[in-house]
Amino acid sequence: MSIFSSRAFVTLSISAIVVLCMRPRLAADVEAGLEAYGFGEYKEAFHRFMASAKQDDVEAQLRVGMMYRAGEGVPVDYAEAAKWYRRAAEQGHPKAQTNLAISYRLGRGVPQDHQQALDWYFRAARQGYLDAQIGLGRLYADGNGMPRDDARAYAWYTIALASNNSCECIGNYRDEIAKRMSSEELIHAKRFAKVWPEAFLSRTISTHSALAPVAR
Repeated sequence: MSIFSSRAFVTLSISAIVVLCMRPRLAADVEAGLEAYGFGEYKEAFHRFMASAKQDDVEAQLRVGMMYRAGEGVPVDYAEAAKWYRRAAEQGHPKAQTNLAISYRLGRGVPQDHQQALDWYFRAARQGYLDAQIGLGRLYADGNGMPRDDARAYAWYTIALASNNSCECIGNYRDEIAKRMSSEELIHAKRFAKVWPEAFLSRTISTHSALAPVAR
């Protein structure tokens, strides 16, 4: 092994040790933040979460975003909330992805963009995250900033019901959509809802498929 290879190996080893040593401290900061938050000590909680968020702790990043949105421990700042949601969302956190989707849907802290909202909702929904599945149903049902698609809205509410059938409101949302659908549209919507959970598991569905009209 050359001297350069040896140095590189030592550098990588030291970096790995540093990361491993930091993990317990980051976890401790998040735990301390949760405890402080539970006691209503929002400034302390924010300080703890931010310390870990800057080190890419995904749960801390989500918490920082939520505290910026609610104005807990810091002034309300939707742009900062969206920034920290994005950092957690890009690491695959489904709640952060859903919160970022909501930010885009409402134009809160980011320019309003329903395409981006759909994309982030979809990323969380394919992880089985209930709020994202409901969010997709609402987007398609309302048609704000995009074509309304009752069949797809019905299908997403059905998928959400399969994720958690204890929430009566989801069934109510779906029933309201069904009232304005034809029998043919209902058949296609039910077919879509049946196929999608299997597609989630196999990861064969792309984001674009989520946005395309239901096949007739």
